[in-house]
Amino acid sequence: MKLNQTQLYKSIFFSLLVGLSGLYSAESFSQSVEFSKKTIPDKATFKKAKEALAEGDDYYGDDFLANFDSALKYFQIAQEINPDNAELNMKIGRSFLDLPSGATHMKALPYFQKALELDPQTEPIIYFYIGKAYHYNSEWTKAIAEYMKFVEKLDPEKNSSEIERVNKKIRECRNGKELSESPIDAKFENMGSWMNSAYREHSPIIASNESGMFFTARKPNTTGGEKDMDALYFEDIYVTYNRKGGWSAPRNVGSPINTFEHDATVSLSADGLQMIIAREGDLYLSEFKSAQWTEPKPFPETINDDGTEETAASFADDGKTLYFSSSGHGGYGSMDVFVSKRLDDTWKNWSTPQNLGPEINSNKWEAHYSIAASGAKAYFVSNEGEQHIGAEDIYEVIPPIQSRPEPVLLVKGKVFNAITKEPIRAKIIYYDWKTNKEKGNALSSSKDGKYQAILPPENQ
Repeated sequence: MKLNQTQLYKSIFFSLLVGLSGLYSAESFSQSVEFSKKTIPDKATFKKAKEALAEGDDYYGDDFLANFDSALKYFQIAQEINPDNAELNMKIGRSFLDLPSGATHMKALPYFQKALELDPQTEPIIYFYIGKAYHYNSEWTKAIAEYMKFVEKLDPEKNSSEIERVNKKIRECRNGKELSESPIDAKFENMGSWMNSAYREHSPIIASNESGMFFTARKPNTTGGEKDMDALYFEDIYVTYNRKGGWSAPRNVGSPINTFEHDATVSLSADGLQMIIAREGDLYLSEFKSAQWTEPKPFPETINDDGTEETAASFADDGKTLYFSSSGHGGYGSMDVFVSKRLDDTWKNWSTPQNLGPEINSNKWEAHYSIAASGAKAYFVSNEGEQHIGAEDIYEVIPPIQSRPEPVLLVKGKVFNAITKEPIRAKIIYYDWKTNKEKGNALSSSKDGKYQAILPPENQ
């Protein structure tokens, strides 16, 4: 059928109109929906949404003071009313991303993606957040791509420090990708629901003879049952015992170790008779005497520098050398590792702490230093380094000679029934042969009868 000129113009006009209408509909569908009386005409619902947003923003706030767990609860109320607001989707995504639990990090991704869909011109920082979500999930290539999108939107002159921060993340991803392509043969197994709960468990420290393990948790049965400003239960110390080849149900250690404030496990001495705990930025020591733990006493000011934080420490097996992390004592960065020696048989007199130097400490954050019984190797955590993968990584180092503990003798053995050859769980006590004074003990395993004892330097 032939069309005359008028019909042809009408046909073209109609096609353009339909095309433009389709484009307009697609744009409308992807546009961010504001929280307004026009989009939410019901007064009660509108009021509920605005109140939830205001409450969420109060918790979202400043990075340092933010409580993302509480912010999330209010944002999700507003999200149920209006799921198509770009800014709110971004805030929910960031709240999931910045919660301590790794299980929530990937929940952030669909919210970031929806925020971009609703508003392609949203803040460029969203690309950094998406990269971070992929980074946390070890999706290295995707993370690098998103980080690079963010860098491309930054001004090299005005945002040089921000660009360096993101480039560091890109290096971490490249390192992670390289290392994950050559994995080591290691078995990683969750200890199960008898140990882990819906709450937070961390910082396990185990006795050298594996007879018991202490750890920190935030549970409803915390001493006092109160919560901190992050709406999380105060930290308490718990213990589980290795009995007949299995671990006992964890129990709260109770008083005097635990108080109404934060109490966290830090380190256990080789003989299991001294425990270091952290309280409000200082290190405390408790001793196991007469079958119970003594009231924790703060380390002297030689260790707990005034007005600074000391939150991580470890005993060397010689019973005299202490490694600890501090934001004070004239360090290089926000947290450095130091070493101090016990000067007598008390726990009150310590040598002036020495910084472990630039081989270990940087201008960033280093902590959780732990040294092998031989003194030949040590391990620590840092958020700096060329081979960095994540926010904090574990490093292995050959310790400087001057910082090493005194040598100890590690005695290993096996206890078994002489007739049946079956392994026996037994307590091994060792004495000073000159004074006949007990110097320590070890416990053999009921599984294989093996034990190990660490003899102090003066008794070798």
